[in-house]
Amino acid sequence: MRISPLKSATTLMLSLLAMSALAAGKGDAPKLMLFSSNVKLDVDNTGQVIAAGADAALPDAVRSAIEAGAKRWRFSPPTRDGRPVAGVTYARLDACAAPVDGQYRFAIKYRGNGPAHDGPRFPLFPAQPMIRGDSARVKVEYRVMTDGTALVDDIQFQTGAKAYHRQYRQSIETWLKSGSYRPEQLDGQPVVTRISTPVEFVGGQQFKVNSKSDAIALSEESRKERATRNEACETAMGLRDKADRQVAIDSPFKPVFTN
Repeated sequence: MRISPLKSATTLMLSLLAMSALAAGKGDAPKLMLFSSNVKLDVDNTGQVIAAGADAALPDAVRSAIEAGAKRWRFSPPTRDGRPVAGVTYARLDACAAPVDGQYRFAIKYRGNGPAHDGPRFPLFPAQPMIRGDSARVKVEYRVMTDGTALVDDIQFQTGAKAYHRQYRQSIETWLKSGSYRPEQLDGQPVVTRISTPVEFVGGQQFKVNSKSDAIALSEESRKERATRNEACETAMGLRDKADRQVAIDSPFKPVFTN
């Protein structure tokens, strides 16, 4: 099942303490910041998020804001063998912090949920097509198994020179099989989840996949201009193509409220 993206961002105003935690340094002009993150969600058998764990590397204020927002989300009751059970899934989100009226406006936008990948964020761009300036768009379908490994099911090329397909394929397969995954869980047991991910190799640019900060090429001047708007965060989140995201095809956790 394709999980629809959140229609609007969850917006929170951070305190001055939070602002100091986000600032690059004392005396520095505040800047618009965009980033992506995963959040572990413990969901009870009614679909309520009872615990949320954001990336520990995030600033405390940011992590607290993300976790508070995630605890308001709800899913359809997850089931196993026809009965409601508790479980664990991992939400993907984009977030931004923009200075507004002396404070930071912080916004998060839900992008989907499924297993989490603990490994390289991107595949390597193969040397030969990169030197030749070739580009490729690829649709990848794979399964995250209960032991935390990935099994590739299908790789479909939408664009890209056929002469380099083998090299692109090898790079993608190496990336998917590197590191490890944290599978979703039902009733304390890991489950298999099917994933569909769009992958794009862009000749002459840094490779990008499911990355807000890498996919948006904004000049510093443009970023500062956006940071002065009240809707800065929402605008920033809206720049991402909704099709450019990973989708858990058959996750047992179906969101019904993520605002």
